[in-house]
Amino acid sequence: MAERNVSNMKCQTILIVDDDRPLRILFEALLVRHGFVLDCVENGAEAIRRLSTASYDAILLDLMMPVTNGFDVLREFAAKRPALLRRTIIATGVNDRILDTIDRESVFAVLRKPFDIDQLIDTISRCASQPADHFDHWGGQRVDGDESGSPQTGPHA
Repeated sequence: MAERNVSNMKCQTILIVDDDRPLRILFEALLVRHGFVLDCVENGAEAIRRLSTASYDAILLDLMMPVTNGFDVLREFAAKRPALLRRTIIATGVNDRILDTIDRESVFAVLRKPFDIDQLIDTISRCASQPADHFDHWGGQRVDGDESGSPQTGPHA
């Protein structure tokens, strides 16, 4: 597995949205080891609440969850915060018929479960490293400690 050089990088913050607790634990173990800062929630309603007060470099989103599912989260993004779709990676095990109901071109990537770990790390790294002009800041605080509430600038904002 390719290791990221994190010595000169600002921490990239990732929101993990998945109801499968063992999978969230796996994501945390893998991604923290690669230098990411994580925030994990178990449903879409929690994700939407979290995104109203914090900003993230990438969002890893499951589709099939209780309370508010990933489809509802995508509709919320499309209606109110469309730039966040380009920060969203869908990680799902749904069949193609169900997956065909979403616009795959509107999100950064779709990863099928079970996924390749190297592909997961690479996809999250590329998504989180997008330039600031692709970033939709909601007025919240950055998870990595920037409490200014101002949009992030720089190579990975």
